[in-house]
Amino acid sequence: MLYQRTLRQAVSCTGTGVHSGAEAVLTLKPAKAGSGYTFIRTDITDQNNVIQGQWDKVTETKLCTVLTNEAGISISTVEHVLSALFACGIDNATIEVSGPEMPIMDGSAADFIDMIETVGTKQQNAAKKFLKLNKPVTYTEGDMSVTLTPSYHPSWSMDIDFAEKSKAVGVQSYCFDGDLYAYKRKIARARTFGFLNEVEALKKMGLARGGSLENAIVVDGDKILNPEGLRLEKE
Repeated sequence: MLYQRTLRQAVSCTGTGVHSGAEAVLTLKPAKAGSGYTFIRTDITDQNNVIQGQWDKVTETKLCTVLTNEAGISISTVEHVLSALFACGIDNATIEVSGPEMPIMDGSAADFIDMIETVGTKQQNAAKKFLKLNKPVTYTEGDMSVTLTPSYHPSWSMDIDFAEKSKAVGVQSYCFDGDLYAYKRKIARARTFGFLNEVEALKKMGLARGGSLENAIVVDGDKILNPEGLRLEKE
């Protein structure tokens, strides 16, 4: 029997939203078994400020993932903290944030992994729940596609092709088998990346206002502008 897990205690951090540029306080808290991931906008008190971290709450995916509840209240850039929670085996967590966007921290999931490991996790008295895939499923949009196939063990294979846009990114492939140690070394430390020639256009769209060389990899043609370079060969 595999049991559900949550955080042992609450843990907090403060950072800037990569798109909004607004500072926010983030607190991860334990949650009861079966509750899943629940976001709470603590800066909102006169409306429904609770947003469930579920696939059917996704309302935008332009350079970040946005979740929205029935009252129209949203929380954006949730992908890094959800990745960290899932990788650490946490099934249930309350995620409080004092603004419309999660703090980007260093542009990766590494700080969230550190937060979780600082307080640890605990087993709950309820069995884990799983979805079983019965047949292959493929979804295609433009030049992007994703295929899910049944398997007894979780694994991910990914390919990106930026060959025409930048040799610094180029064509890359990566396979991941779900091992937490490998996740922490090879995936959690990988930062968000973007292109210098797109920055002004993004800011006019209300995006990337909090972005910098401190929380993103910036690519200029075939060059990486970050003085320290890349953390990983395939970052």
